[in-house]
Amino acid sequence: MTAKYLMLNGEILPAAKPCLTNLNRGFLYADVFSFELRGNSSKAFFVDRYFEYLIATMSRLKMDRPLLLKKSIFETDLELLLQKNRIYKGFTSRVSVFRDDSQTLLPDKNSVSILITVNSFPEESYQVINNGLKLNILRNYTLPDFVFKSDVTPYFNEEMLLSSYLEEFDLDDVFITDGKANIVKTIFSGVFIIKDNKLFVPERMPNDSNKIFAEIVIDAARSLKILVLPKSIKKEDLLSADEIFCVDVVNGIRWVLGYGERRYYHKISTSIINKINEMV
Repeated sequence: MTAKYLMLNGEILPAAKPCLTNLNRGFLYADVFSFELRGNSSKAFFVDRYFEYLIATMSRLKMDRPLLLKKSIFETDLELLLQKNRIYKGFTSRVSVFRDDSQTLLPDKNSVSILITVNSFPEESYQVINNGLKLNILRNYTLPDFVFKSDVTPYFNEEMLLSSYLEEFDLDDVFITDGKANIVKTIFSGVFIIKDNKLFVPERMPNDSNKIFAEIVIDAARSLKILVLPKSIKKEDLLSADEIFCVDVVNGIRWVLGYGERRYYHKISTSIINKINEMV
């Protein structure tokens, strides 16, 4: 069900009516960043970490922090918006921050607007997904090196154009590599592998909000006494892995059923998702 209301700078507005101008810098110049939250009963999961990401990213992008942007007010605004939309159980939310309107490519001010949208979500906690994903390695595209060197991953990139690729090869997602053929992510998620009861994580991860949930997964694994090791993950590692799984804040953990002819289990990833539910 699509929510009927959104919130812009603390004001609840009808979602069906325009609320952005033709000079919106997010629309014109991608001068915007966004992240998703998931929660239940009007409370976002891991809100401390995501609010910290919100403030840190604004600082890196030289955006001015609004005087009323405090965690307690942010949580209250989110709760009010959920109540206005009559969403009382599971939900997702997208928070978008864009520099205020200007008519020039380079901004003449650093004030920002904050747009919050919400939607109901069928589950109240993270679930073990029974249907595994089918993936392959994406060909003819590598993640640009600046994605790792810059503080914030650009809002627009070529991954947004890959829907036809997934349809053509009947895939749920694809592994994406960097310039050294290291697997670093998928289109939608971070990616981890399990081998000999050890959790291997990419040595480099893009600086986006998926990295936050990846760190939550790592914390959960360590609390289960699973050894976590950084690694340059190659094609050969996929073929020898016991488990592979994708991680993002909305879906939690989605296990990979197969890569090519290789098939995987999902025993340890199930234990990790259960631990994350204990942490929320």
